[in-house]
Parts: sequence; structure tokens; C-alpha cells
Amino acid sequence: MSEAEIVVATGAMPQNLGMLPEGEAADQVVRRGAAIATSLAKVIEQQRLFVSIQGRKYIRFEGWATLGAMLGVVVREVRVVRLEQGYEAEVELVKVGSGEVISRASALCLRDEPRWQDQPEYAIRSMAVTRAAGKAFRLAFAWIVGLAGYEGTPAEEVEGVVEVARPASPPRTTPARSEAKPVQEADRAQVLKRYQHLLGVAGAVGLPAWPMDTVSRLDTREMIAHGVRLRDRLKAMGGGEHGDDIRGLWARLREAALQAGLRAEDLPLLKVPAPVEEQLELLRALREMVEEKLGRPYWRTVLEEEKE
Repeated sequence: MSEAEIVVATGAMPQNLGMLPEGEAADQVVRRGAAIATSLAKVIEQQRLFVSIQGRKYIRFEGWATLGAMLGVVVREVRVVRLEQGYEAEVELVKVGSGEVISRASALCLRDEPRWQDQPEYAIRSMAVTRAAGKAFRLAFAWIVGLAGYEGTPAEEVEGVVEVARPASPPRTTPARSEAKPVQEADRAQVLKRYQHLLGVAGAVGLPAWPMDTVSRLDTREMIAHGVRLRDRLKAMGGGEHGDDIRGLWARLREAALQAGLRAEDLPLLKVPAPVEEQLELLRALREMVEEKLGRPYWRTVLEEEKE
């Protein structure tokens, strides 16, 4: 099965595990979920439908699709939009037979990602759909995946924070001690670099995040989990799919400045191309002007807009 194929199973009996059926206790739902999780784990392990980072397992889309087949839930494309640098896809999960919508999510795949710079257009489109589908499954059924012993974030979504490699074959039962440590250190170094960059962007727009001096005390799993949450918050503020689109954040801040009554000629100008540090300083300066005019943190304004 290719990386972006979505397999639909029509023979599965739908399960109401995304909600509490009338008259059924919560512990009964959990027991049924645990039974499904056990069966799911067997398939994922046998077929190697996961990637490992620092001993934590992240399920690839094929694994999430297997869970959907077990629950009688399939993916349906809502829309796929071609962008300048790639594609944005939106999908929903529906129950077989009834067509009831269980979950919905959107995602992007862009050429500014190193892995996708030289890929054909059809592959980029397919990955956008795959990511959206994985996210929709996560929103609805991450709790079952957790019961199976896996991380709740799809592997394709983690790839936006750290590059991970799909295992080509089962690992050796007893890996050489000299080989294991460099791989773990490389993983952590890559995650740390990406995480620190996101923290820098978050600081420029005033978004609360872990202080830099606490990063060294976080393990790799904590950095990945918090990095995904931080990226999603920055995306909502205009940071694009990876949360670090400085031009997108700048445009959103500039719009807020004009709406607050600041004059365009009084606003600083973003210098592109320019070192990232300089761009972040300009972003921080613009954000401070907006906050002084609003009399409150800018990120709170964004949260209120989302609630509306």
C-alpha cells in the first residue's frame, strides 16, 4: 500500500466508540475500546505500521486506516485546494451505512518542506489528504491508540516537527550498543533544534511557551508533544502549516495593527530576505506596537477571534 492510499473496508460492523451509547456505562465503552486496541496493536506490530523516536511509537496512516476499518469508519474527501507551494486538503470520517460524520480535519503539504521540495505534484496532493485523514482519526480515536500503547499523534503529523524514517525491515533483536546511542542523540538534536526555533517564533508574537532555560530538562517525547501543540497555536495566528511562516504571522499582525488604528506609514517593514533573527526582532517590534495600542497581549485577541 502506498504512503497516501486510503483503504475503505465495507465489511466492518460500525462501533459507537466516539460517544456513549444510551444506557451503556463509560467502563463498558473503555473495555470495548481496549479489546479493539489489543487487536489493532497485533496488526500494527506485524505489519510495521509505525515509526519509532526515542522508544516512542507513532502510527503511520495505514495503521489509523486499519482502526477505521475495525470501527466501520471511512475517510471522505471534502475538498482539496491547490496552493502556490502545494495543497491543502480537508476530509471527514463517516460511518459506513449511515453516513454520519464522526470527525473532520484539514492539513497541508507544501514544497517548503525539505522532504517534498522535489516531489511530483500528485504525491504532494496525496500527502495533504493523508495528513488530513490522520488528523481526523486522531481527533476521534486517539484514546484507543493510547490504550494500544502508541502515541496519539500520527507519524505524518510528527514529520512537520522532526524528520522520521519509515523502517524498511524489522530491527535486530539485540542492536549493537555502539549504534543505538548516536541514533538517539541525533534524534534529540534534531527535535531540539526544531523546538527551539518554534520557541523563538512564539516569543516574537508573545505566545506563552516553555522558557528556553527549561528546554534542557524536557525529554524528547515532551518536546515533540509540546512542539506539535505550539505549532498548532502558531498556525492559528497565521504561521502556516508549520507554524513558523514569519511572513504569514507578519501579515496577520499588520492587519491587527491597522484595525487597532495604527497608521501604515508608522509600522516597521519586514525585510525579506534577511536573517531569521532580524525578521523575528521586527516581528516582535510590530507585536509590541499592537499590544501597546490594544492594551492587552496580542495572542489573547487571536484566541477571542477563534471563539467567535
